[in-house]
Amino acid sequence: MPGQGGDAAALDRRGGGRYAEGVKDMLQGWRSIRKRALRAGYDRLWHRWPLMIWPLMRRARRKLGYWPNPVFPRSFNDKILWRMLFDRRDVYRRISGKFEAREFVRARLPDDDILVPLVGMIRAPSDVHSLRFPESFMLKINDGSQQRRVYRRGEVVDLAEMEALARDWLGHDFAKYAREWSYLHIEHAIIVEAFLGADDGTYPDGLKFICFDGRVQIIFAISYAVVPPYVETYDRDWTLIDVEVPDSPCRGAAAPPPVLPEAIRMAEALACGFDQMRVDFLLVDGKVRFNELTPYCCAGLNTWPRAFDIGLGEAWVLPKGVGPVSALLGGQPDVRLSQPSPSLRG
Repeated sequence: MPGQGGDAAALDRRGGGRYAEGVKDMLQGWRSIRKRALRAGYDRLWHRWPLMIWPLMRRARRKLGYWPNPVFPRSFNDKILWRMLFDRRDVYRRISGKFEAREFVRARLPDDDILVPLVGMIRAPSDVHSLRFPESFMLKINDGSQQRRVYRRGEVVDLAEMEALARDWLGHDFAKYAREWSYLHIEHAIIVEAFLGADDGTYPDGLKFICFDGRVQIIFAISYAVVPPYVETYDRDWTLIDVEVPDSPCRGAAAPPPVLPEAIRMAEALACGFDQMRVDFLLVDGKVRFNELTPYCCAGLNTWPRAFDIGLGEAWVLPKGVGPVSALLGGQPDVRLSQPSPSLRG
């Protein structure tokens, strides 16, 4: 009959269109499943060095202006990247977390009262309602860096704001973001400590010691009285080293703090047994207070001069039995940290 052929053709076109749309939907579904599977696999395996090396190298290239060489490292920054990628010894779990490091310090320096008073831990946002806060205190993420909030003396504590801040911090995975393996294996929480700085919230001055094989080699003296903070670089004998660091002005040589010999003794006691470690102290009312142990100094992104970076790297002897194969397959020899001698303990 007239028109039947056209109707059949129209039906065929509509059928073909539905079929094409079905195929398209099916392909989109498979793509979505594949994307979710790849994301799940990455979330599970991101800390394996084959997945870490390119992001770390690309980040260093953007920050420092040159490509690093973490596989055959020579400079200090390159060796930090080497450690982040290949050194998976269990000891870093004991020192990377701010809470875990307190136990390490207590064991190493049992006779030295250098720990900042602990107020409590926030493991869930609602925990802020169960803590009793002193007049001034500080929040710090346990398994991360640069996340700090100071509550000054006289400041009204808004628990709703603090709970929202805790929810934000605890909702982020700093280990994956920074690609710092050791944070994977420590408690995801917020540590609350007494704040020992000025009433206006200014952070206490500090000393940061770079140690190689348990011996202090470089000292950074930091003053937070201005922004950005003053940073002076000294050798072990407190001789000023001419190192220009961007955004860190230097005031010139100053007299060593009276507690310097005591600070060096305690830094070497804490760094004993490590091939390299940065030990950070605060100076409060003429006393030394522990701040943190830093195995990944600035994540290998230190912006000091290249010659200084290479010189520090040459002073750092990497451990034997640690490298790409052992990091991937396991079986790295764990550090048998020798206890510091009685002279270092004090």
